[in-house]
Amino acid sequence: MRTGQQEFWKKRNKKLEAENCSLREKLAAFTRENNNLQRSLRDNDRLFHSIPSGIALVQQGRIVDINETALGQLGYRAEEIVGRDFLDLVHPDLKAFVSNFHNKRICGKGMPAEYETSLVTKTGETLGCDVRVKKIRLKGRMALLAHLNGNEKRKKREKELIQSNKREAIINMAAGLKYELSHGLKTVIENINDIKEFRDPENKPLIERVKNIESASNE
Repeated sequence: MRTGQQEFWKKRNKKLEAENCSLREKLAAFTRENNNLQRSLRDNDRLFHSIPSGIALVQQGRIVDINETALGQLGYRAEEIVGRDFLDLVHPDLKAFVSNFHNKRICGKGMPAEYETSLVTKTGETLGCDVRVKKIRLKGRMALLAHLNGNEKRKKREKELIQSNKREAIINMAAGLKYELSHGLKTVIENINDIKEFRDPENKPLIERVKNIESASNE
């Protein structure tokens, strides 16, 4: 082999080795990046499922993901609920309202961020919920991130507070009424004593009425 050809192939081999080394470095960097991405996805998934409030990700009306808290509230497994229409979980009387709310929220119309509804669990029980909705983009399309917070405890506390306020109002009213009655009764007794002092012994009807009033005031 001629000297010129030897030099050519030597340079060619060095170039290929350099390219091969560069490719190995790029592959190693890609592997590290992929591992970091997978680890980040696992961390995000754990975070999503550890959030104490129920969360459902809804796109085009269907549930594309749901966390463990929401599954526990509703009594389903993930495979039983992912892919289903969100309205399947809503009480029949409220389906139209929730559908209208979500559609307007997606379209950007002036709707509040939160609404109250009733969801139906796997066992058919009704679960009162405050639903807070945030519009997001998922894979280039609009989606809704729905926070599901059971409101049964809140409603129970509100009911207890209302009952407590009513009891307090009744007690205050009774105390006021007792004061007014005792003040009036005192006046009645004073008037009876005056009448007894100046009454005519011959006026029997008057004496009888005074006795009746005095008897009633002592009860």
